[in-house]
Amino acid sequence: MNQHLIFMDIDGTLVNNDYVVSQKTIETIKKYQKEGHIFYISTGRMLISARQVAKSISPETLEVASNGSIFEIGDTIHTASLSTNALTEIYHQSIDKKASVFFFTSKDVFYTLTLPSYFNNNDQQRLAVQDKTQHIQIKNLDDLLTHQGQIINAILIMDENPKILKSIKTELEASQDISLSSSSSNNIEITAKNVNKAYAIHHLKNFYHIPTDQIISFGDGQNDIEMFQHSGVSVAMKNASDEVKKYADYVTESNINDGIAVFLNKYFK
Repeated sequence: MNQHLIFMDIDGTLVNNDYVVSQKTIETIKKYQKEGHIFYISTGRMLISARQVAKSISPETLEVASNGSIFEIGDTIHTASLSTNALTEIYHQSIDKKASVFFFTSKDVFYTLTLPSYFNNNDQQRLAVQDKTQHIQIKNLDDLLTHQGQIINAILIMDENPKILKSIKTELEASQDISLSSSSSNNIEITAKNVNKAYAIHHLKNFYHIPTDQIISFGDGQNDIEMFQHSGVSVAMKNASDEVKKYADYVTESNINDGIAVFLNKYFK
C-alpha cells in the first residue's frame, strides 16, 4: 500500500462536540500509522493547542497549526510570521472599528481591546492557553510591534455586528501583506501573504516525497478549501457547509459520528 500523507482539521472535523477525539478515531489513526501513513493535525488553532490534540492520539501525530503558519517538518519547526506592515494594518482596523483582534505566537495570545467572556466553546478552544497569564493585552501599536517576528497569525472574532466584520474584511483584503480565511461566519483568520494550510502541504509533500494523489485532507470550514484544492483526495464532513462540500471529492459522516475513521476504513479496505 502506498504511503499517504493525511491532514485533519480539528474543530468540527477531528474532535466531537466535547472537543475530544473519540476512541474509535484514535484507534483507526493508530492502525494506519502502523501501516506507514503519516498523520498531521491541520488547524487554525495555535501550536500549543494543536499539539495537545495531536498527542492525545499518539506521539507520532504531527501538527500544522495557525492555518499553515507553523508546522513540524523533520526535526525543525517552520514558521511564517506576520510582517510589520501586516501587524500595523491589522492593529489600525482593530482600533478604528473597535474590534478586538487576537495575535498568536506558538504559545501566547496577545489581544488589542478586550478579552470577551461571552465567547462560545468553540472560540474559547481557539484562544486556549495553558495559563491565563499567556493572554497579554497590547496597549498600543509600538507595544505590538515589539513582538514582530514572534507573531505568526491573528484572528478577529465578532458575533454582535456582522456588518463591521464584513467592513474589516473588505479593508484587509486590499492588503499586499496578508491572506484571509475563515473557519466560521463570525471570524476573520489572518496569516502572512500566501500562507494557508495548502502552503504547509506544499512543503510537507516535498519533504516526504509523497505525490499529490496520495494526500488526503479532512475539513469542514472555509479555511480548509485551499487544503482541499491541493490534496489528491479531499473529504468534507457531513456537518460542513454546502459551500465547503462543493470543493470536496467526498463527504463523510459528521465529526460526532467518527467521520474520519469511517472514511479511512473504507478508503484503505
